Amino acid sequence: MKRTLALIAVFLILTTPLCGASSGEYPVTVEVDEATGRIVFKSSVLTVEVEDKRLSLKFYYTGNELKQTHLRLSLEKIVEFAGDLEVKQEVNVGDWTWAQSDPYPIMTEAGLEVGMGVHLTLFRRYGFPFLLAFAELSMYYADFTETMTWRKANLTTTTMGGVELRVAIHVVEWAFMNPDAGRLALVFKVEKEIPGETTEPHSIRLEEGADETVMYLVGENTGVDEGFVKWSNGALISDSGVHPTSVEATIVNETRNEATLILSYDCVHEEIADLVEQSMAVGVVEENIGYVLHPKPATLTPEVVFIAGGIVSIVLVVMIARWRRKG
Repeated sequence: MKRTLALIAVFLILTTPLCGASSGEYPVTVEVDEATGRIVFKSSVLTVEVEDKRLSLKFYYTGNELKQTHLRLSLEKIVEFAGDLEVKQEVNVGDWTWAQSDPYPIMTEAGLEVGMGVHLTLFRRYGFPFLLAFAELSMYYADFTETMTWRKANLTTTTMGGVELRVAIHVVEWAFMNPDAGRLALVFKVEKEIPGETTEPHSIRLEEGADETVMYLVGENTGVDEGFVKWSNGALISDSGVHPTSVEATIVNETRNEATLILSYDCVHEEIADLVEQSMAVGVVEENIGYVLHPKPATLTPEVVFIAGGIVSIVLVVMIARWRRKG
């Protein structure tokens, strides 16, 4: 009887469709390797590695030993465009080293700890006066909405707890070559397959909303959205004052392995201007974690039931025959 119940349980496991994990509060840890400067944010769902003291984020499902979801977002360049993606000047920041802070708790004004964060700072002599950039990396325990206020201008963002890491990028006092036509832009590399690591190819699916755009990375083998990069459709920029600006997103140079993502901003008509904040995030799709870590049929089809039932029937026949021989 016990064997029969066990086999029934096996049948149910084989034929039961997946259920997505429900969102809640997640423990978050941040580890720093002092020797290499590598930072690792981790929750029970998402792991993000900050590599080589650069703004380069490798992200994947926690516990994904098969590495299907090892994806990466890296800031490659800060560019001044004139006209249709015509480069007037650019700074290759992809290989530059950023200074990093120790991990710190993120506190609300009421003194409640809501997550963990790390600051990255880039300071280099470039033209005149200099290039200064900041990045704030934040992972929250639960969904968290925050509003940045800068000289009466507001930018509100919501970050999902435990399944995404928020990135806020600041570029300070960019010296424009063409102030009447120049547009500042951030150029990123999105790696869908990391050489020597990612075992599954991914395609890109864009979902544009009123406030943000999401680039989903769809697993070719699983057929579901696995990872994502998302960005706010608005940013804050300053010239004579601080004001919201629209974000124009362009995807170019897409290959099987990677794509270039360009986020550009309206012309400010000033010789020196600040991009006060661009909000982005990387993450994984929580409800699809089972399809990646423990691949199973996406739906309960008659074929799946028939095959699973056949397997169980064969096992039952063999076990009953052996039991009779022993009897």
